[in-house]
Amino acid sequence: PEPDAAPEPVAAAPEPGVSEPVALVEPSVDLSRARAFGRVQQALEERRMADAEHLAAVFLQRYPTGSLSAEAGVLQIEAVATHDPAAAVRLADAWLGSHRNLDQRHDVLLLRATAARDGLQDCALALPSYEELARLASGAQEARALAFLGLCAADVGDSGRAATALDAALIHPDLPRALAPRVRTARARLHEDPQ
Repeated sequence: PEPDAAPEPVAAAPEPGVSEPVALVEPSVDLSRARAFGRVQQALEERRMADAEHLAAVFLQRYPTGSLSAEAGVLQIEAVATHDPAAAVRLADAWLGSHRNLDQRHDVLLLRATAARDGLQDCALALPSYEELARLASGAQEARALAFLGLCAADVGDSGRAATALDAALIHPDLPRALAPRVRTARARLHEDPQ
């Protein structure tokens, strides 16, 4: 007869009240990235713009690629636009140059145009953004882009482009009521003062 096989060793049960040691595991890169991005969002939501700008810059340095990086770039532009519109336009230009087909493109075009028009009082600088936004957008965003394209074109003396954009805005079903009087007034001025 064959000898009996040695019994398999059985792990001893831990003593009551004593837990087994837990290996400390560093959070995954994805989790770290998500947490860092969340801090950028939170700072922006809490209107802590300097913090949001700094956290976004750190995030982009640490995670330069990926969809969250593109979104962090948008948040950085938004934060910078509150105090340095020229820098916001430069950041937007860089972002637009490297992110051609992302959904956030509309947001960046609008941020750029607003920083140029309102922050820098430079309609000529805002025109390309409004033009592209009017082509790409739909609904109320398209109507606003057409309206501001027309208003800025009129401001820089481009009456042909102004008339076309203002007319398109006036017949757009989603033109915001609050903006309609400005558009009608600008269009009427073009009739009075053809250049």
